[in-house]
Amino acid sequence: MKKYFISVLIPYLLLQFSGCYNMQVITKDDFREDSDYLELSVKTKDKDISFDDGNYSVRNDTIFGTGLNKSRIDPEKTDEFFAGAISINDVEELRAYKFNLTGVIALAAFVVLTAVFIVLADPIGGFSIAN
Repeated sequence: MKKYFISVLIPYLLLQFSGCYNMQVITKDDFREDSDYLELSVKTKDKDISFDDGNYSVRNDTIFGTGLNKSRIDPEKTDEFFAGAISINDVEELRAYKFNLTGVIALAAFVVLTAVFIVLADPIGGFSIAN
């Protein structure tokens, strides 16, 4: 039973905690087509604004919402509350949480290979360094 927990349940627990979404750079065209992301980070010439899920909307190439603004001009400055609108034409970079299929496949393969190695390493039940 102990070997079952080590080889199956613990790797799947790690897979659950690792998540399938991560922050990725998206193009303005991709954003115009599908503006339904979990979280959004918008960088302009002087602002770096982070919007949480449900705190922004997009209408007519303009992002409306509330979030936190990190000043790009003065990095020592603390985060400020932002409420307003940003034109997509003024945006230098967009980042959003997106599903990462490649990362999920790589992580799942690693977990499976690790489990197989643990199960097949010593079928008698214990690792031994000395012969």
